[in-house]
Amino acid sequence: MTLPIRSAQDAKAEALGPFTRQILFAPSLGNSRYMRMAIVTGPPGTRSPAHTHPGNEAIYTVQGEIMCAIAGGEYRVGSGHAIVIPPDTPHPGSIMSDMPWISICFYCDECPALAAYRAGGGTARAEQPRVVSAEAIAPEQLGELRRRILFTPSRDGINYLRLGVAEGPVGAKGAVHKHLGNECFYTLRGQATLVIGGEPHVMNAGSGMSIPPDTEHPLTSTGAETWNAVAAYCDECPALGR
Repeated sequence: MTLPIRSAQDAKAEALGPFTRQILFAPSLGNSRYMRMAIVTGPPGTRSPAHTHPGNEAIYTVQGEIMCAIAGGEYRVGSGHAIVIPPDTPHPGSIMSDMPWISICFYCDECPALAAYRAGGGTARAEQPRVVSAEAIAPEQLGELRRRILFTPSRDGINYLRLGVAEGPVGAKGAVHKHLGNECFYTLRGQATLVIGGEPHVMNAGSGMSIPPDTEHPLTSTGAETWNAVAAYCDECPALGR
């Protein structure tokens, strides 16, 4: 099995007003069945145009700070924090830091299951934007790794996406597991090796991977420092209920 491992250097940059988006994984690219993952950056003092998504957008800030204007409220999202934005909700963003804002974003925009769900009368429940610091969430063990679930439908009233961060010291091994839909994740620090179908896949800092649905993927932290990543999952999405 050959899986794509992609970094920003692999992805074409597209303009979102003064912002830049680089899509690493998406159904239209043929490397993800359900989810889109992108690196989005914004220069200091700039503002993105208002736009919406048919599902949730989950954003994890790697560097800098953005203020999202949503439904009359203002939500500041700094480094190490994440925000989840409700479906069909305009959300312009203004960069508040004196350094570029860099983020990892996850969307349902091209999900065929969500399109079929909505076409069949499935609706999004009311939800509020939420901002969470990763350090404020108690970790859970995933084998020898630690995972913090920042947002998830069953706990937080989110419609579709689950977002988490994971970490493991050198040599730590994760539990064998799989997901209902894609898992898209981006390594922020360190190195990890996933074994899928008997084949190892090495992930370094600054690179992402999309893991197919129903695919077991044990992971080991194999670098010289603690491995840390941000990931999104479709595990509790009602459009994928089986």
